[in-house]
Amino acid sequence: MKILHLTYSDNFGGANLAASRLNDLLNKYKIKSNLLVIDKKTNSKNVNQYHYFFNFLTKRLRPYLEKILLLAIGLKKHKASLNIIPSNLSEKINKSDYDIVHLHWVNNEMISLTDIANIKKPIFWTLHDLWPASSILHYPEKLNTNHLVKFILNKYKIRKKRLLKKFLFYIICPSNWIKEKIIKSSFINHKKIFVIPNPIKINFWKFNREIINKSNKIQILIGAVDIINDNRKGFKNFIKILSRINHDIPPEIEFIVFGSNNYKMTDNNFNFKIKFVNYLNKNKLRNLYCKANAFIICSEQDNLPNTAIESMLCGTPVIYSGNNGLRDIIIHKKNGYFIRDFNKNFDLIKAFKWSLKSKRVTVRAITKNNFGEKFLIQKFFKAYNLAKNNEV
Repeated sequence: MKILHLTYSDNFGGANLAASRLNDLLNKYKIKSNLLVIDKKTNSKNVNQYHYFFNFLTKRLRPYLEKILLLAIGLKKHKASLNIIPSNLSEKINKSDYDIVHLHWVNNEMISLTDIANIKKPIFWTLHDLWPASSILHYPEKLNTNHLVKFILNKYKIRKKRLLKKFLFYIICPSNWIKEKIIKSSFINHKKIFVIPNPIKINFWKFNREIINKSNKIQILIGAVDIINDNRKGFKNFIKILSRINHDIPPEIEFIVFGSNNYKMTDNNFNFKIKFVNYLNKNKLRNLYCKANAFIICSEQDNLPNTAIESMLCGTPVIYSGNNGLRDIIIHKKNGYFIRDFNKNFDLIKAFKWSLKSKRVTVRAITKNNFGEKFLIQKFFKAYNLAKNNEV
């Protein structure tokens, strides 16, 4: 059996990294697998870079053309994708000897919807967000648009539905939360839905007893890719909540925000310190997890954030709220703390206090049970075999 994975990059963004880890895991267990990307960052022999016609220019031009189109219809500030620019990817895939095609994060105009509909092999699609099962946005949000834009979006919606309805997909949902959303969607036909979490390197993300917080500060982490600019990540709203409970938070607490360093605080009169760091390599990020007392996920909607899993594997509990996939792997007051509403100030303070008493060994052990390599490889192998033999 040969598997071809499609994702935009092999080393940036949670969805792309998840695809890369799955590719590595399959090859480790002697299942032939290759990752096809546009933006190749690693030297892995199992990762191939797809070259468009006039590749150097085209691979940069395609995402920018999409951005111009989104700007023209007033969606520049929203997480949205079109996937309308043609390529010959489907033709090359159909001529290949791969048995299964597995789509991951294929936006940034990597492949058009028409190309996806023209693939003549069994297709798996891991839903790292809700874009494949919705119109143009990656997560639902209200759009303030005029009649012309509404007309354009409706035309796009009809076209996307028509193209995706041509095919029966095998859907991989990393969490039950996203499965619930997919079942309600009218966009995508599916033969079968599998709930399988993304693989993660559990032997890398682990607590190092030699790395400890030597300061007298209680360190609380907040972080995600593009955490400042992506409103769905909830950071700006969380800062407003912190400002309301400013005097209830002990001055020894220090918040460390990673994923962006370009945020300018408008209110610097906090009783505590907020430190911003940029994107970190995985070694520095692991050290940060190991030093921290807790990690906060302030996203209002999310699938199953890699950062939360990494943190808990390093023994650092996660505090979270909202509607997301973390409920699949977090046991309240064991490896994390669920707050029904961040706006309830007292609950947040209680969560901070609980995190200081949590046991790192317990936090890691509970989380690790969900991501064993053999457990995951058996699930993926069974799913691929069903599709290859057309048993579903």
